[in-house]
Amino acid sequence: MRPQSMRSTVLCLTIASAISACQSSGGPSAPPPTTEMIRVTMNPGSWYFQASPGMPLNPMAHPEGGWSFNFPPRDGAHGVIHTVIGSAPKEIRITGRVEGAGPLVAVDGCAPPRVRIFLQKRGDNYTLPSSEANQSLNLTSPSARENWRWWNEGSILEPGASFDVIAPLQPDKWSQVWGRSGATRVAAFTDAISNLQAVGVSLGACSAMHGVYANGPARFVLKEFSVR
Repeated sequence: MRPQSMRSTVLCLTIASAISACQSSGGPSAPPPTTEMIRVTMNPGSWYFQASPGMPLNPMAHPEGGWSFNFPPRDGAHGVIHTVIGSAPKEIRITGRVEGAGPLVAVDGCAPPRVRIFLQKRGDNYTLPSSEANQSLNLTSPSARENWRWWNEGSILEPGASFDVIAPLQPDKWSQVWGRSGATRVAAFTDAISNLQAVGVSLGACSAMHGVYANGPARFVLKEFSVR
């Protein structure tokens, strides 16, 4: 998995100022940490497409529960997120399926397409002022923005097939923007999951959130996103 190649322009999510305060130098500080557990609903109106050209604002309700969307014929569905405030639990589970024959194609050209769980720290706005080229930065610290977004390994997406992913909130099970394991950034991972502003699912292949589209009818269905 290589979420580190995610460099495409994305739209910044506008949410309550209490969770979007910039943490960069010279800007206002983010709110103090909270110990409240995050809460996630499967109401499709609480989920928003992120960086997905041509997609609607929200997914649609599925007749059997949960929500769904039709894969677009180009570029792709990149991510669907749910804003939260609080800390993550011990694990997250997602279940769902792909209806229709597809086939599915990852925008980055890799195969196979995958769905992953996405976690975003409060204050993140998808910028990357720090990089491995800047040797003066402590890139393992909680303040390095590349440690503000995390993905798990996820599951392969196949037309007509279901997926069931249980992701323990353990550092070695997650990777940050440049694909570095949380095992090498334990403090940063712990800080991120203790101060979340969004969770969700992302679609891609080598790049975790670069999108998936379909060369035929195909629908993504999310039946469950549970925190426990």
